[in-house]
Amino acid sequence: AAKKSAESSPLTFDLKADLIAVLEKYQKQLGVSKSEIIRYAISGFDYAGFAPAVEPHRQISVRLPLNHKKELVKLAKTKKVSIGELLRAVAAYAAGGLEALQALSSRQAGGAQKLLAQLTD
Repeated sequence: AAKKSAESSPLTFDLKADLIAVLEKYQKQLGVSKSEIIRYAISGFDYAGFAPAVEPHRQISVRLPLNHKKELVKLAKTKKVSIGELLRAVAAYAAGGLEALQALSSRQAGGAQKLLAQLTD
């Protein structure tokens, strides 16, 4: 039996929806598969000049009541995302809320300052 000269195997990776839309546009225009587009791009990509965008980050640990954790697990399954993805969104939301509270507390005394103190303890 004759062996294939070029073997291949599937490789799955995530892409943002807008990039997939561009690939699909080229796929239709050129009449080729996404695999062919990626193979062509691999052959011409400047790997020597590649520097991934690195955003400084680190892990943190937080304590949550069990009911919050169970709800996060349930939501993550429903939304088809990781718990980490949900918590990053929650942290961004909290950061925005804290900035708003800080601005408010710098103008007003009383309730906002107490709330801010509770949130930052």
